[in-house]
Amino acid sequence: MMPTISPALLDTMRRIGALLQAGDFRTAHAQLETVAGAHPDYVEALRLLAGTKLALGDAAGAEALLRRALALDPD
Repeated sequence: MMPTISPALLDTMRRIGALLQAGDFRTAHAQLETVAGAHPDYVEALRLLAGTKLALGDAAGAEALLRRALALDPD
């Protein structure tokens, strides 16, 4: 499910994308935690957060988030 994308959320996701491309997984993780907390049904944020968790060594946390994202959007 996709939340209503406000200009602020779009800007935040673009900044997070740049952090991920730069390899700054810790900062991206912190920002994605905030986005996912504010938008718990935002599948893209959950998937990206899972990726940061995996990159930071939390495979179990990543799996839980991916399962949640899959339950929200099985496609």
